[in-house]
Amino acid sequence: MTTNEKDSLVNTYVTRAMPIPTLPSIVSRILELSSKPDVKVEEVADAILTDKVLTARMIRLVNSAFWGIRRRITSIREAIVYLGLHQIRSIVLTTSLFNTFPGKNPFFDIKRIWEHGLGVAMVSRSLAEKIGYEDAEKAYIAGLMHDIGEVLLSQYSLKEFEDVVELVKNEKISFYDAENRVIGVNHTDFAEWFGEHWGFSEEYVEVIKTHHTLEKAKINPTLVAIVYLSDLLCRVRGLDYGFEENIEVALKDEPAWKILVEYNNDLAKIDLVRFTLDMDALVEEVKGIVKDIYNRE
Repeated sequence: MTTNEKDSLVNTYVTRAMPIPTLPSIVSRILELSSKPDVKVEEVADAILTDKVLTARMIRLVNSAFWGIRRRITSIREAIVYLGLHQIRSIVLTTSLFNTFPGKNPFFDIKRIWEHGLGVAMVSRSLAEKIGYEDAEKAYIAGLMHDIGEVLLSQYSLKEFEDVVELVKNEKISFYDAENRVIGVNHTDFAEWFGEHWGFSEEYVEVIKTHHTLEKAKINPTLVAIVYLSDLLCRVRGLDYGFEENIEVALKDEPAWKILVEYNNDLAKIDLVRFTLDMDALVEEVKGIVKDIYNRE
């Protein structure tokens, strides 16, 4: 397929989805407020409290084991004080994305995409901290957003996506490979469009576009490598879309691992078996957190 033909297909699916949902205005307001260096805690808290559903979901997520707060948080103000505005931005974005797109596909539960995205976000943040990456919250958001194109494909190409799901079931291949075979485009092909429509940074666009083709990452390959490995670890441990894949992971052989070793030379000296077990244990912990958050909805 030529580049022009692929671009035409992408435009076809984008047209089907129009008008694409945007982030709720209150969420955009909170994200804007929390990015200001001189903003007061009360300003951000008051903005969040205007949305009762958002408030309840944030309190639930903040109290999950992942954030490591030893006491139960009962108010948004407490959450901001304990976690800081940087992490609060991540949590606001997480809780708002879950309901931005309605579930339209009878063959595929869109909640699976957000469960997987939340899992990859949490693992990405932890992996970033382990390697000393300069911005763990950036890794979290990149992980959360990496499969955003899957939302568009699954919700606005119903018949084609049913065929994708059947191929994944029958051959136990990835959605990325099945989409290319059935549709001719895949969820990463919508990266630039989401970047333009939702104002994602170039780094986030690159993660969305290249998390299956790491060799094409040029802007921030370390960030892409973090998300790539986190996605892989989640899929191997069953924090995926609910379909079995034939997939194995040997960290030392992964190009993404080699990129992280270049970023932090100390990784070359660690016990890879121990590291893999630790990451597997983290994924299992995250699976429990994700299940807990959704089951109590």
